Amino acid sequence: MSNKPIGALLAAVVFMLTACGGGGGGAGGGSEPAPSVTYATVQPPAAPPPEAADTSRASGVVAVGGDTWDAAGRKAGITVALHAIQADGSLGPVRATTTTAADGSFALAMPAGTNTVDGGWMLMATSGGLQLRAYLHAGAVRVDASSDAWVRMVVATTGRLTVFTGSAVATLKDIVAALALYSDATGDQRSGLDPLLAADAIQQSLAQDHATRYVQDTLRNTGSLPTAGVGDVGAFFAQADGYAAFVTNGRGDRALLTLRGAYGVTMAADGSWSYRATPYQQANGQWTPVDGRASDGRLTPSRGYERMAPASPSQIQIGGVVGEYPSQSFPVRPGARQLDARRFTTTGLNFTGGTDEQPLAFGFTETAGAVETVTLAAGSFRAVRLTTEMTLVLPKTSATVTRLVERSTRWLVPGVGIVKELGQTLIDGAADPSSPDEALQLQSAYANGAVWPSRVTMTPARTSDPFSTCPAIVMPALRRFVTTEHGELASGTPRMALALWDMDTGARVGAARQFSGNQTYCLAAAGDGRSVLVPEAFSERNLLTIWPADAATATAQSDVIHHVSGADLSELATYRLPAVPEPNAPGLYRPAALASLYPAPDGSTRFLAGTVISTYTGALGFAPQHVQVFGPGLASARADVGATLVIGADWASGRLYTTLNVEPYPLRLVPFTAATGADVAASRLVRTGLFANNLWHAGSQLLYLNDGRTIRVADGSDGPRLPYATVECATRAGQLFCLDHLGDRLVRLNADTLELQASADLGSFLRRFSNPAAPNFGELYGTMPLTIVDESSFIVAGVELRVGRWR
Repeated sequence: MSNKPIGALLAAVVFMLTACGGGGGGAGGGSEPAPSVTYATVQPPAAPPPEAADTSRASGVVAVGGDTWDAAGRKAGITVALHAIQADGSLGPVRATTTTAADGSFALAMPAGTNTVDGGWMLMATSGGLQLRAYLHAGAVRVDASSDAWVRMVVATTGRLTVFTGSAVATLKDIVAALALYSDATGDQRSGLDPLLAADAIQQSLAQDHATRYVQDTLRNTGSLPTAGVGDVGAFFAQADGYAAFVTNGRGDRALLTLRGAYGVTMAADGSWSYRATPYQQANGQWTPVDGRASDGRLTPSRGYERMAPASPSQIQIGGVVGEYPSQSFPVRPGARQLDARRFTTTGLNFTGGTDEQPLAFGFTETAGAVETVTLAAGSFRAVRLTTEMTLVLPKTSATVTRLVERSTRWLVPGVGIVKELGQTLIDGAADPSSPDEALQLQSAYANGAVWPSRVTMTPARTSDPFSTCPAIVMPALRRFVTTEHGELASGTPRMALALWDMDTGARVGAARQFSGNQTYCLAAAGDGRSVLVPEAFSERNLLTIWPADAATATAQSDVIHHVSGADLSELATYRLPAVPEPNAPGLYRPAALASLYPAPDGSTRFLAGTVISTYTGALGFAPQHVQVFGPGLASARADVGATLVIGADWASGRLYTTLNVEPYPLRLVPFTAATGADVAASRLVRTGLFANNLWHAGSQLLYLNDGRTIRVADGSDGPRLPYATVECATRAGQLFCLDHLGDRLVRLNADTLELQASADLGSFLRRFSNPAAPNFGELYGTMPLTIVDESSFIVAGVELRVGRWR
């Protein structure tokens, strides 16, 4: 049905019934009777012609691929055999055979004295070792993964092949067609699968559909199909207790879409609500129940939109019943079908003046289109297009009529529901200017135990092997991410390796890249967003007793930083850290160990590296630390920033920060440039009052400490306090991100003012309607570490969150 209230349509009808009354008044109001007119165009559109079917021939198409939408699975020369189903439910001998044509089609004559509507026949297609079965019915039969899935479901339910006779054959055709359409719409999930595995996947996907369970229960109990409609086979409307979704219209208004019962009762297994309705009467301002007048009622699901107003949201009813009855079932095959058509004739209605009979006509048609791909902000979906038209035909003049059409076009995805809807009002084929089109698009939804993607897609985190503590580096522009792995063992120590992964499929791309050194420091994203910086250490150097040594020997054992392409892990540049001078032995050196690494966020692929002496006799942090800016090309000048550690860098302002473990725990601000390195002489102190071993963000105006406090760079005074736990925040390229688990969202803040800049809903509240295994960040208490791998990908509690768009 349309996304506009039915009342709007009725109001338009009332308006036209009033406005169309011309000719000088009501019945008999004219000086002469108006001529009697036959309104040839009053009848609503005729029902579509029945499908032409030669019951003496079995015909259809065979698809031997996991995706029945893929024409490549329809091949020539596939053997199709006709079997009779025996009384004991076993498959009888072959009664006729044929082979498929180039397009996968086939046709064979039925044995003499039989026809396709006997209900006791089975088709089997054989290709190599593959066998696919399908129940035979009148009309085109598809033999594919979906038809074999239905055969398996029948056997699993009844323990045998079942003979369908009489009116059950028509229902059988509807069920098989519904499964075929479902298989088409989910083809992207089955593509590449063996057809038998695809059939298993279809069965599992249908297991939660209330209509399928109803059919199976009827088969189990009676041995035959239901006589009533079988409902929404395939869950195209995503009927689930607690279904909910966010949608937006063309104006950007946001609404919550729910399937709900009018009386707040729980949905039954068949997708309906049952309730006891008790009438009340009013006397002296009091309402009292009327004894003996209570009645039982039953409702099928209705879609309701709840406007998300800032204050008290109002709930309005829009659109269609999607229950299990025949006139409300999902159309199982492409083509229009007439659901209801009436012609109202009464002498009590007169709209044009005169005495002629002026009838009304009402019709309702719906058309299931083909499977097509719909791309929205929420993602791309394989969907079935469903168009419904409610037509009202009424007199306009004594010889003409007006045709009012309320059209709704919806795109439905199995297990997800309605992802897009367009409502239109047409008067005599033209758009009604007083009733503009209304479009709705899915943002996010919870249905059948899953949260469907919009702003945030939740997937299991695949960021590293079980032994690595380093997060992945994600490169959205390349649709790749790089992980740090444990490579081959050398003297009992695993060497470092990199693995490249496809961001969309999770599959590894190519082989892992092995290094000769160890991993002592995590990877860093280079500023161009398409490459990574890979620190490589050499632990064996610490076992040597030759230090200090000459510069060449020490440099050969120093750490190396590789600049690696995110497209194929190839080397873009190599930077070996210069050896560190021995403080007490002029002319001698020790190997340099990486102590800090800060990439520039400006796309220049420069990076700042802090180095200390690396030797088994040295103590980290108690040797002079040298700071140098690298890349691209040759290294720039370096400077010794003293016996201290660099704990943060602000590239935008050209400042780095070192920590001093003395009262009152100040930080030293040291200016630096790529050309001259650090300028220690121009440094100044910034008090903190708290020892800080790292800054998880250094902004142009604020420094962020581990306890959530901020310090103003200008004068060391206290700045605003972070409203979230530090562990729930992370920084990237000068941006500040936090997990607001109470607000059920990710937020991006202004790093200097802590003002909210953007947010992305997690949608956890959608999962509160049931008990899925997926984490519910909205109801978890305490702190949840947030790891940021780039602006579109986060890791919370082991789950990767990919943010497609920020509000």
